[in-house]
Amino acid sequence: MVRSAPDLALFQFDPKDLIVPLTTPTFRVYEALGLSDNENLPFELNIKNRPDNWWKNTKEFDADQEKLTAFAKSLFPEDPTIVDFPFFILAHG
Repeated sequence: MVRSAPDLALFQFDPKDLIVPLTTPTFRVYEALGLSDNENLPFELNIKNRPDNWWKNTKEFDADQEKLTAFAKSLFPEDPTIVDFPFFILAHG
């Protein structure tokens, strides 16, 4: 939605400012790379095990997302979210 093609130019974001979504598949790759201090978070992300305060206290989740985005920026400074799809494929491959 923010890349040059096939973007419809509906949003005026710079790709380098985007944050990598920390979904369960991307977190699995993030954890496999040894970047996480919380190897249990993929299980905690499961809706059946989600704590009652899930939406009230997201500090740990936010810290992991920032760390993942920083790692992605070290690889692709102009578009860190480009890792989202490959990480998804790696987690399901």
